[in-house]
Amino acid sequence: MINIDTQFIDTISKILSDYLSHSEITRMGEVLCFPQNDQNSGLNKHKRIHNLMSDILNRTQNVQNIRLVIEYICNPLRYIDNTSIFEQLRTALNIPLSLKGLTISDNGRMVSTTVSNTIFEAKKRFETLDSRLRELKVHTHVLKFCTQELLQENYFHAVFEASKGIFHRIRLLTGSSMDSASLIDQCFKLKEPVVIINGNKLQTLDEQSEYKGLKNLLLTIAHLYRNSKAHKLKFYNPDSINDAITAFSMLSLAFKFLDNCSNVRRLD
Repeated sequence: MINIDTQFIDTISKILSDYLSHSEITRMGEVLCFPQNDQNSGLNKHKRIHNLMSDILNRTQNVQNIRLVIEYICNPLRYIDNTSIFEQLRTALNIPLSLKGLTISDNGRMVSTTVSNTIFEAKKRFETLDSRLRELKVHTHVLKFCTQELLQENYFHAVFEASKGIFHRIRLLTGSSMDSASLIDQCFKLKEPVVIINGNKLQTLDEQSEYKGLKNLLLTIAHLYRNSKAHKLKFYNPDSINDAITAFSMLSLAFKFLDNCSNVRRLD
């Protein structure tokens, strides 16, 4: 018998609350034949779903009925136009569910699985690159290169495309036709800059050091990730999620720097 306690219901309810509106929660209660009549009660979505799940379990006295709410929200038809959201939901749920020996399958059904003995084991089993990057709050420009299509090729392909995005952004900013390291050398000259960091006048040693740091970061990205041969280097495994996280974290930092940059003169 699965042990379903208040803390477990609270954790699951909090996850599910990010995927429904208040009106959808009301509709869900009606469809499941457990109407709550609490839409105008002032409760947040987390608490409303918690109360609905608790009500179902209390009235049915069957812990298996926890699946009613979960499978309603995990119905793949809800995500027919956005499968990445469906995968995010599955990942978020499967980590706590696996501690109870449960998982959400790719058809949205809750099924039995091997119990994860610790939270660390559960995360290792179900965390994806996308979920880990979102937890790290990487730049949104980076996340758009973490689509399922790109990641199915391998992590290197996604990193390679994201690095190309860095240099495309600099070309848009400057009008240059160059790429990779040549582009950086052209646009980030200390004495004749084309791109500047907003508020940095390149007058003090600290300002110059910051500018050199940005230039060197971009050159590192060019040599390690923009170069299509970079994946052959011994320290970079294109199939390693940890190497991909390192790469995307570096790319995220570069995008954040560029958010605070302007061009001094156009090159086109």
